[in-house]
Amino acid sequence: MARTFPRLLAVFAAIALAALAGRTQASAPTDDSAPFVPGQVVVGLETGASPQSIGVASTLESQHTPDAVTVAVPDGHEQQYIDAILREPGVRYAELNYLAQPQVIIPNDTGFANQYDMQLIQAPQAWDLTKGAGATVAIVDTGVAFEDYGDFARSPQLQKTTFVYPWDFTKNDTHPNDDLGHGTHVASTVAQDWDGVSEVGIAPEARIMPVKVCSTTGCPGDLMAAGIRWAVDHGASVINMSLGGPTLPTIERDALAYAEANNVPVVAASGNGNAFVGVGTLNYPARDDTVIAVGSSTFDNKRNTYSNWGKHEHTDGMLIMAPGGNSRDDINQDGKPDGIPQMTYAFTCGAGDHNFKDFADCYYQGTSMATPHVAATVALLLARYPDLTAQQVRDVLTCAALDIGPPGVDDQYGVGLVQTYDTIRDTDLNGKPDCLDPRPQMTISVGGGEVEPGRAVAVPVFATTSAVIGSYNILVTGDDSINAVACDVVPGTTCSVTDDGVVISAVDQVSRNDFPIGSVTFEGVAEGTGPPTVSASARLTDDFDPPVQVHTAAGNVIVKQVPQTITGDVNCDGVVNATDVTLSLGYALGVTPAFCWQYGDINCTGRLDPTDALQVLDYISGIEESLPSSCPNNSGG
Repeated sequence: MARTFPRLLAVFAAIALAALAGRTQASAPTDDSAPFVPGQVVVGLETGASPQSIGVASTLESQHTPDAVTVAVPDGHEQQYIDAILREPGVRYAELNYLAQPQVIIPNDTGFANQYDMQLIQAPQAWDLTKGAGATVAIVDTGVAFEDYGDFARSPQLQKTTFVYPWDFTKNDTHPNDDLGHGTHVASTVAQDWDGVSEVGIAPEARIMPVKVCSTTGCPGDLMAAGIRWAVDHGASVINMSLGGPTLPTIERDALAYAEANNVPVVAASGNGNAFVGVGTLNYPARDDTVIAVGSSTFDNKRNTYSNWGKHEHTDGMLIMAPGGNSRDDINQDGKPDGIPQMTYAFTCGAGDHNFKDFADCYYQGTSMATPHVAATVALLLARYPDLTAQQVRDVLTCAALDIGPPGVDDQYGVGLVQTYDTIRDTDLNGKPDCLDPRPQMTISVGGGEVEPGRAVAVPVFATTSAVIGSYNILVTGDDSINAVACDVVPGTTCSVTDDGVVISAVDQVSRNDFPIGSVTFEGVAEGTGPPTVSASARLTDDFDPPVQVHTAAGNVIVKQVPQTITGDVNCDGVVNATDVTLSLGYALGVTPAFCWQYGDINCTGRLDPTDALQVLDYISGIEESLPSSCPNNSGG
């Protein structure tokens, strides 16, 4: 039985006696059924309070942060102890010690593959400017294969890496060696050696700070909080957390606020549970407002189906995509899986025995793999501009991202795909990234309208600019429900209808603020059980230096379903009834008819009259078995 609180012994006597008597107690309730460390409670302390003052000194397990402690309680009775502790003066909170998990999917694949991910994020272009020297990336994870120590060996592809301030919070020593391979794979994406062998890292000259907070059972919230604070206090430029879960313990939330207050960006995995948790749910800590959440994209810049997505807690937050791999695909058809290959323990991908000295190039997939692409990009950014605040880092990443998915910022793709070169470049050499310079902006908007199948509607295309834009090239598209059939643009501008949509171009034309571009005519080609909504969007395709910030606003073209028209049906409701008689008589008296009135002109006089009404009345009364055929020129509208 676990130790008891001396001051609270009477309070818990009933619990202890029940346990000794063998009676079953209910398990402690959890948020979202989140896993937690059994037999532990995390207690937050008010200012001036101590373990002694709140009566938990004898049950103290650890104190990793200055304002919280982890205490031992009997397994299965965590919630009862929490309720009692919360009644003690000086207690700010008492919670279960929630567990997060590394966000990785490890396929059983081996071998070397081309690092398509490096090309997608512009890493080769960025390397001409920096390789990360001067920046430090804290890998808060399962540890890193960073040293030859006991059963562990240093990765042969991290021999050139400089490691600083290693710490293992699971054992409280300076040997945070990886026993799962996850943290080593993550660290390799950031800083794997450039030596002509195997893969390369994105920021090979950056320092790595190995901070171990995870064991084989998961990553406790108190240890993750301790790891964040350790990284901040020991000079990390950016913190990589390729882990997460459904709950954010208060102790960890406080640590994230500490990192934000000290301008240390935290980059975390959005999670791999989309198929299980449902749409629109980011993992924690990625869901915290200050954290850069990273989703996983495919070789062809689609969201991997496993990748969680959605909004942050209280603000729009920041979600950005990076290649995370999918080893079941070979989209580029190079004969190799589309996972993310980096060197780690061979046994983790079925390439060797279970030991910590045998390494291989392993294909991993998951938002864990996407996250270090962004953390390494931040390292390159801060290597060049070390004085940027955490908010400025988020602003630059947002500005430089490649818009993928629906036009503009959206819940599934966030701001788009991380672009390393565009993030760090300084075209005018003024000592700050281009994305922090005042930049011209252009917003392209497309109007909406309604179109019947087989008919056409023209929608306007409009632009707003913050500066003179001399040239532009815009693509206006719709989906398969409509066809672009024509365009009409302002003088000096050209347009052409292509298989992909309408291309509108202007060269050396002064484009003022708020100016019309023209219109695109769409033809409705789809008709179904309901009116499908069709988006027409526009995007700028020309290159500018410095780049123009482009925003798009899509319009909706509704393809209407034309109601079925039958003889005698004046009001288009699909039946012939007394209402049609009334409408026929009303029209004879000068009242405007409904849309399908031609089908009520049974005697083909070109107008509705009492004779038409009488024929319909005979039909609905059963006097006539059927109505005569409608006139040959009746079209129903």
